[in-house]
Amino acid sequence: MVDEDNCIISGARRFLALEKLVKEGVDRYATIDVEVRSFEDDTELISFIIESNLSREKTWEQKVREGWAIHKSVKEEARYDQFKGLKGMKIVPKNFPQQKGEGETLNRVAKRVGLKNGRAYHNYSKILKSAKELEEDDQQTTSKQLKELANESVSAALFVIDYEKFDLLMDTGEASKKSVSNFRRSNEEPKNGETDSADEDVFDPAEWLKSFINEVKGVVSLSDSDPNSFNSIKEDLKKQWNGEFDIEQDEEKTSLTITLEL
Repeated sequence: MVDEDNCIISGARRFLALEKLVKEGVDRYATIDVEVRSFEDDTELISFIIESNLSREKTWEQKVREGWAIHKSVKEEARYDQFKGLKGMKIVPKNFPQQKGEGETLNRVAKRVGLKNGRAYHNYSKILKSAKELEEDDQQTTSKQLKELANESVSAALFVIDYEKFDLLMDTGEASKKSVSNFRRSNEEPKNGETDSADEDVFDPAEWLKSFINEVKGVVSLSDSDPNSFNSIKEDLKKQWNGEFDIEQDEEKTSLTITLEL
């Protein structure tokens, strides 16, 4: 498969194999059929390349880096699908449960790059970001040890990051895992546990409000790209809203009026 500039976007290894056969005298491969694909932008191209190579064996680091490359586009896609399809659209359900929009994005990214689920993508991403920060601080050896530990135990690597126990890292991932295990057995662990300190079941009003504002912005953004969906969603939100909700638009601005019933 090639793009409009005849650059190979899928099948590079097959092309090299055919080229080698031609050089060895197998002339029937001198000319081959190709499929030409066009892409709206680089984001769509990158997403396609990643998905077309899912069957290739990759490390968790390669998968996470691919996830970073498509995360933004997948997030926009998930948000658009949520609003357009009204999938459980209740911006302020009873008792104000925290919005889970980002969880849907993480799961989608994980599926695209071949990781188990959104939690796995989140955890590996956290480890790789920490490793990158160590490299930026000229701690390449520590960064390498952290990634090797993640190959052995994700929870151990997260423990090292969360409680800044980088001195527990050893020359090999197996040795680091044993070092972390021994430390945790001989010391009382911090109360928050071994991994992410955030409790997903605890309602955080500030985080909910930020999430809510982003959800409303997503609805408003549809007014230009898909006016019919926007009007339909606006009416559905009014019916579901625990309070009053109204959006008015003119040529200069968009006004949003909200009254919450707490």
